[in-house]
Amino acid sequence: MSTLRARVQRKFAQTPTAGAAVGFLAVFAFFAFASPNTFLSHGSFSSILSSQAVPGIVAIGITLLMISGEFDLSVGSILGVSSLVFFFAAVNDVHILVAGCLGMAAGCLLGLINGMILISTRIPSFIVTLGTMLVYRALSLTGISGGRIIRYADFSRQDSTIAVPSFVIVTMAFVLSVVVLWTAVPTLKQGIRPSRFAFGIAMSASILAGVMLLDVLATYGLSPLTSVEINVFKLLNGRIDTGFRTNSVPANYRSSILWWFGLTALFAFIL
Repeated sequence: MSTLRARVQRKFAQTPTAGAAVGFLAVFAFFAFASPNTFLSHGSFSSILSSQAVPGIVAIGITLLMISGEFDLSVGSILGVSSLVFFFAAVNDVHILVAGCLGMAAGCLLGLINGMILISTRIPSFIVTLGTMLVYRALSLTGISGGRIIRYADFSRQDSTIAVPSFVIVTMAFVLSVVVLWTAVPTLKQGIRPSRFAFGIAMSASILAGVMLLDVLATYGLSPLTSVEINVFKLLNGRIDTGFRTNSVPANYRSSILWWFGLTALFAFIL
């Protein structure tokens, strides 16, 4: 018994994420037993995942920052300002891709200001970003009188779309598959068992993606020169029709969940 306990303790010590995993499982089990009919439903899961997709993506960047020993309290305010820049550009007939780049550029600029203040003054990042948080929040409150909620649908009933040639989609999928396999092969050669599993998953996913793309092209009769109209908003945060329902209400699973999980896997691999 003591030997088993020693093994478990050693395993926990070698795996820093084990504590967080155990804590998550404990909280999950508590609510699962306390309210199984409500908590263990597709309505609950889809609501939790959809509402936390954007904060989850932001948390990836915060993770990288905290690993370096710094902190950023202004990230929520920066997200608000970046979103407003994208929104104002999109509703004023700026191309949706250009509007997205402007939004990201605004976030990078505000982050650069944080960094410049931190480096030039040597004030701890916690204090610096506490101050800039209030400044950046003021920008959002000034840009929207009274801090009311505005939506794209209030200004336009037509979602933004982009026309992408079919061969571009196939080429991007092929390049992505090559990149995934190229990065997995070196670790595979080291003889690390987990990397073999990851390599198998990556290869299977690449083959499956290629087959699915070819099937779509064949099904819709798309030639390599045919353009495919892609709804940007549905691609980034559209409802996924899973067929799951809770009390006759469709589950609100969103494509942003897939982006969240995909980016998490990518940065987990990078780290």
